[in-house]
Amino acid sequence: MNKLVPILLVLVAAACGGAYMFLMRAPAGAEYTVEDLTVYPTEVPSGGKIYITALVKSARAGTVEVKFNIGGEEIPVETDFAEEGEEKLVAYEYPVSELGELQIRAGDLSRTVTVRTPQPARFEVTRLEVPSQVLKGSQTAVVAEVVNRGEMRGNYQGGLSVAGTQVSTASAQGIDPGERRIVRFVFTATVGGSITLENYTGSPVSLNVVEPFTRFEYVDLAVPSTVYAGEVRIEGRVKNTGNVENEITVQLTVNPSANYTVSPRARLSLKPGQESTVTFIFSDLSAGSYILQFGDLPSKTLRVEPKPEVYVEDIIVPEVAIVGTQIPVKVVVKSGTTGGSFSGTLEAKVEGSTISSESISLTLGSNETREVSRVLSVGNTKGICTLEVGGKAKSLRVLGYKDLYVAGVDWMEYNYTSDMRVPELNQSIHDEGRFKYTYQGTKTVGDQTCREMRREITSSQQYGARPEQNYDLIYAPDTDKEAFLFQALSYRNGRMASE
Repeated sequence: MNKLVPILLVLVAAACGGAYMFLMRAPAGAEYTVEDLTVYPTEVPSGGKIYITALVKSARAGTVEVKFNIGGEEIPVETDFAEEGEEKLVAYEYPVSELGELQIRAGDLSRTVTVRTPQPARFEVTRLEVPSQVLKGSQTAVVAEVVNRGEMRGNYQGGLSVAGTQVSTASAQGIDPGERRIVRFVFTATVGGSITLENYTGSPVSLNVVEPFTRFEYVDLAVPSTVYAGEVRIEGRVKNTGNVENEITVQLTVNPSANYTVSPRARLSLKPGQESTVTFIFSDLSAGSYILQFGDLPSKTLRVEPKPEVYVEDIIVPEVAIVGTQIPVKVVVKSGTTGGSFSGTLEAKVEGSTISSESISLTLGSNETREVSRVLSVGNTKGICTLEVGGKAKSLRVLGYKDLYVAGVDWMEYNYTSDMRVPELNQSIHDEGRFKYTYQGTKTVGDQTCREMRREITSSQQYGARPEQNYDLIYAPDTDKEAFLFQALSYRNGRMASE
């Protein structure tokens, strides 16, 4: 008997507890009330969705099953309430399929939705991207953005016309309702005129077709005010201002005639917008005056004086600079058998006006060569900047930021030296060669729009110029032009600052 007492007590307690819980639980219909019921949209195509929202007020704290009755189907949605009387929005998304009237009930409220046959795919062209100018006979692409305004998935097919004649068709498969897709119309441009495309809703656009032509401009001939007898270098610049790539033979005429190390004639192949420098080298120029004629530029006089004991042998500058920046300049000074002192002013000139200057003064021993480094401003005027000192001159292009970025155009080429330490070999590798930079365009890197520059090694003493290994790509954020130019243009101790 004593063994049965605990068991009876447990049974009694369980029964009492169950009765207590039964008495405390409110009837299912009274656990909440629906204050408001919203269904959107009230008309929907078959295969679409409706969005149901009920404002529910709870009769108790805890988890409550809010029930939606949709077309006779009861759907419970569990909702947590922190306290009695709390109001919450309870939402439910429901796909519809059967045509007709659909009843939605929650609590004492009901709403009706009409389910209809969906509209077929209907396409609209919202945007056209047309090149600002194309060459006659060249392959051209017009980019269109297509959006499906219908209620069913479909395939797009469109025809593009120029001046009333269809020139291209394009298609896109399986475009969902509301989806946007890019399509390209590719064709050979023969005539210009208004572009028409069915269902295009944007502003009118036209195709500008121009005849291909070649035109070269003699930009500049850098002639220092005074040079010294011996080897003399004169630089001329030529630019292709046409719209197609072509070749030109340039010539420097000298009166009276002189001996050349490099022929006074040079043949260049230039892309549209590309500019190139030609260096004419005189092997042993005697003292005197010479008249130089370069293309259709006005003639210039070159005055050659006897070489002094200490003289400037070369000026080393970047090939390109940006308006408002400073450039590193190296002046190579050389002495003869007796040595001596040199004093001069390094000047940066644009269109004949001195923009900035730095003095140079040093003493050299017998047969000594020394480099002097200076930093000069190129000013705020685009054009040709000439660096002059001691009868030597070197020129470079001063560009605006936008001038740098013409896709596919080579805008800088220069010699480099590099000493790379290899810990594994416990030695340094010395290399000399030539880099060429070509702007490729913009590219998204991470979350930034960057400018992409191809840096190609056109020659290398150490590694040769193997096509599969001789280039890399440099990226810089579009907003960080200064950092990009520092990496692409600056020199430090005879090598690129980025190396």
